[in-house]
Amino acid sequence: MAFPNIRNDFVNATLPARQYPCGVNLGPGQLTAGFITGQTIELTWLITDALEGTCFIDLSTTGKDTAFKKIATIPDCAKTVGRYFHTNVNLPKGVSCKHCTLRFRWIPSLSKDVYLNCADVSILPRNKYKHIKPLENNIPK
Repeated sequence: MAFPNIRNDFVNATLPARQYPCGVNLGPGQLTAGFITGQTIELTWLITDALEGTCFIDLSTTGKDTAFKKIATIPDCAKTVGRYFHTNVNLPKGVSCKHCTLRFRWIPSLSKDVYLNCADVSILPRNKYKHIKPLENNIPK
């Protein structure tokens, strides 16, 4: 995942995951993005090996990388190498958390590996997050 930024400057997100829930044991980190409950956000990812398959976007609201729930499915998310992909994801309405984990999970159809990475984000009601700044200019094109 390229946006939102994945946790702790983890640069090996292109390698298969070594452990759940986020690929490596980095634990929750610094918040990299803030969103509003029910907001539609544009996620971005880069494919470095066209192993085809399906990607999933999961959300944990516990602040502890537990109890992930799938919030989006992206079929055919990895057919082409070397370009950024974008998709809109609707954050759940009525769900808020000061420190959530947004996980990108890719299960390739041409490999037995799983790819995982996580971003630390906040999702708050509009009336509690009036200082949110648009982050769209941080999305790679």
